Amino acid sequence: MNSDPPPALPTSANPSLPPLATSRSTELAALWAGYGALHRVSAPVVRGGPLVPLVLKQIDLSGGADDTSLSHRRKVASYAVETTFYLHYAPSLPASVPVAQAYASRTAVAKTGSVIEGVGDGGRYPAYSSLTLALADLSPSFPVDGDSQSPLNRAAAGVVLTWLARFHAHFWGFTGSGVWRRGGYWYLATRPAEHARALRSPVHAWLAAKADKWDKYLEETSVALVHGDAKCANVLFSSSVSECAFVDFQYVGRGNPMSDVAKLLATSVEVEGTQLEGWVRDVYYPALVAAKPDVGVTADMVCEWAEVAMLDWARFAAGWGWWGNVKWVHAVVAGLRAKWDT
Repeated sequence: MNSDPPPALPTSANPSLPPLATSRSTELAALWAGYGALHRVSAPVVRGGPLVPLVLKQIDLSGGADDTSLSHRRKVASYAVETTFYLHYAPSLPASVPVAQAYASRTAVAKTGSVIEGVGDGGRYPAYSSLTLALADLSPSFPVDGDSQSPLNRAAAGVVLTWLARFHAHFWGFTGSGVWRRGGYWYLATRPAEHARALRSPVHAWLAAKADKWDKYLEETSVALVHGDAKCANVLFSSSVSECAFVDFQYVGRGNPMSDVAKLLATSVEVEGTQLEGWVRDVYYPALVAAKPDVGVTADMVCEWAEVAMLDWARFAAGWGWWGNVKWVHAVVAGLRAKWDT
């Protein structure tokens, strides 16, 4: 982590706030594929107020101006989606679902009226050339990086699954706009190359052959807003690992809640010797009902959603490449084949 002159700060997202000003910044991390960096700064967020710790998410998309690939276009759209989420939807979350507060944002549009479309979900998103978000620094309350706890033990996994259940409950029946029409990054329309590779897999071709079935099922049961990339790297824990917060909402959108659960279990949790149904029925579902007693779905229904979500995750991984709890996912999928390969 290097101390550098501060990056250009965004204008206030709230007209009552002063322009943000700071004297130094520390780079925390580079963003995926060289799209920018995270910086820690201190700045006042109320006029005349004290300096408070902030994290600047500074994104530069201009280098890919000639890149017309689906991957690049979805990445550009994802940052517009994340900005919309932080500014318009995150403030409605209760304290029991911690996320960073957005204090300011600044965007530069690549071309007047320019939009990103054809990215798999039928949506149209602003085509920014650069974007900066000023977010509250969560590290004072959540100093433990999720990756340092990976794979999550049962207690830590329960904390994360409870956060997800409360998040889903809060946005149950979501009909808003500005975020992905379909949350996540591995549903079928976004992964044609991976689907083609999975069809050639000697072991998992059946998953790819049924891809339309999993995809239709999950789209028709898209009942809530999903995080879209639920994994250890996007989690911060309190010192006691009894609470958590999520970051990185680039793939937030409507979806089946079990897509979040499937990815978390498949990549980030100590699952050896456990059953998929047990995580859903004993951990996730009680937290969902506690947060939304009138949720209107049974544990049996949610367990079935989880089965299809895991089959769909395995369909993607078979084409992209396996990582995380590979043997466990293979065992789960093998156990489900008799029921679903019809």
